[in-house]
Amino acid sequence: MSEISLHLQAMKNSRPTIFEMKVRKLQPCPFCGNANISINNEDDFYWCQCSICVAEGPVGDSRLSAISRWQERN
Repeated sequence: MSEISLHLQAMKNSRPTIFEMKVRKLQPCPFCGNANISINNEDDFYWCQCSICVAEGPVGDSRLSAISRWQERN
């Protein structure tokens, strides 16, 4: 795969799935209010991240765990 293809695939994989969006609507960023939140992963760790201010949520061991932890914040 080309570098551009890998980048596009990574961007696609970081978006919440339809199932995740229907199960839980992600809360906006607590710092800037942005509603565009991505789900990132590295080495079987997942976390939610704001696309504007790059604030990160707590790390989880699955996508749904990371989403739950993002939702639980104050």
